[in-house]
This record gives sequence, structure tokens and C-alpha cells, in this order.
Amino acid sequence: MKSNNTHLKCCVDCGKPINFNEFCQNNPALKSENAKALYYNPIISIYCLNCYFERPEKPFKQKRRGFSYYKKNYL
Repeated sequence: MKSNNTHLKCCVDCGKPINFNEFCQNNPALKSENAKALYYNPIISIYCLNCYFERPEKPFKQKRRGFSYYKKNYL
């Protein structure tokens, strides 16, 4: 898949256009083929850096079963 400069994705929250080169600069740990797969996937939502770092954290989800349940059944 070639990097197409005319194809722009927008930030989900603020609507700022993010091109592929900017996406790669913001995610330097991704290899180019992985970055292309994420950027051009229609299911993946992309955020600009400002919106990503301002998102609230999700609350911690409690486990349904405690340690004693697994210890009793598997040991």
C-alpha cells in the first residue's frame, strides 16, 4: 500500500486533519508497514496529540472472582 498524501484522516475529537507523515512522526515506534496498516484501516480511530493526552482515563475494572476462587479450584 502506498502512502497517499491526498488521503487524510481527521482527529476523532477535534477534527484536525492528520496526514500519514504526521502520524508516523507521532508514532516513531511503529514500523512503516504497521503504521500503514493502522492509518489506512477504516475501523481505527486516530487522535491528534492534544486530544489523545487530554482524554480521561478509564476507571479500574474490578475482577469478578477473587484469588481464593482460583486457588480453591485449580490448586
